[in-house]
Amino acid sequence: MRAEKELFNRIEEKLQAKLELDNFKKTESKDEVLSFGSRFTVWKNMTEQLAIRLTWDGKESWFIVEESPFNEGAEPISWADLVIVPYDKQLESKDYNERTLKDIVDEIK
Repeated sequence: MRAEKELFNRIEEKLQAKLELDNFKKTESKDEVLSFGSRFTVWKNMTEQLAIRLTWDGKESWFIVEESPFNEGAEPISWADLVIVPYDKQLESKDYNERTLKDIVDEIK
């Protein structure tokens, strides 16, 4: 589980840098230790009222990036998948992790 956590942190860092260029700010980050090690981070663009969420689903072993519109004063509720990337722990290697990171970050325009 440590490798997935490290990879999540790297993906989060790359997305953070990319999203900040489009005026997104990190608004929430949660580590669900009791839920198979799942975790997520949310960024919001308050001007466009759009949220982006990166999730590691520890039970299903995949990374998901989703988007949702929201109204001022309300939380995003209608998340739509932008990219889902399964993570095969049997294939774990530096190259595999780099490809996974690139596949996810490159999908976010």
